[in-house]
Amino acid sequence: MDVVAEEPWAWMLYVDGDRHVLCVVCGTVAMYELAMQLRPDEIGAYRAGGAPALDRLARQAADAPRQFWARHLPGFNDEPGVREATGRWVARR
Repeated sequence: MDVVAEEPWAWMLYVDGDRHVLCVVCGTVAMYELAMQLRPDEIGAYRAGGAPALDRLARQAADAPRQFWARHLPGFNDEPGVREATGRWVARR
């Protein structure tokens, strides 16, 4: 598991093999995170367009999180390797 891209205070992209998980910061007063596994078409858009493709998707999720809630991965931050990946990413910055 590694963090491979980030837009501070907006989103982080975690990759573990073929699995890509986008964690999006949502909310205004009460902030929370929506973690969702990217679909193959979204991974393709990211590979073709880079971070701007994730910016668009994250903005959609932040603006209308209920539309993405069915894809939310509760407990993602507690999965093995996630905290370590975040720590490595932060240490490199």
